[in-house]
Amino acid sequence: MSLQFDLSSLTKKLSELEKKVQKDVAKKALLAGVEPMEDALKSASPVDTGELRDNIKSAKKIKTKKGRTTIDVGVTGDNRKIVERAYYNHFGSRGRAGTYFMNDGFKKGLNPAQEKIIEVLKKELR
Repeated sequence: MSLQFDLSSLTKKLSELEKKVQKDVAKKALLAGVEPMEDALKSASPVDTGELRDNIKSAKKIKTKKGRTTIDVGVTGDNRKIVERAYYNHFGSRGRAGTYFMNDGFKKGLNPAQEKIIEVLKKELR
């Protein structure tokens, strides 16, 4: 799962700026929106041992493709057991209903993330 915002209209508006400046502004804006999203996901996650909650974070790599800049936020990392636990907690299994905590967390974190992104864009584009 990833946090995605269509930045193609922003890219068009920034077309007169240098490419490097465009990318820097987009990265700063996206990174500003990551923290509220992480907090919302952590607050929505089920807590048994706390291990799942501790592994909710953003990926280190920002991807840009066709005007869309994305960063993965969620249970990321190399520990396969934690990723599987997140999957089964979210979607459920044969004997257990899913909690859909990721959907709830994304819905909760969307507005605060957008506000942070807008705040950074206003600051950077003055």
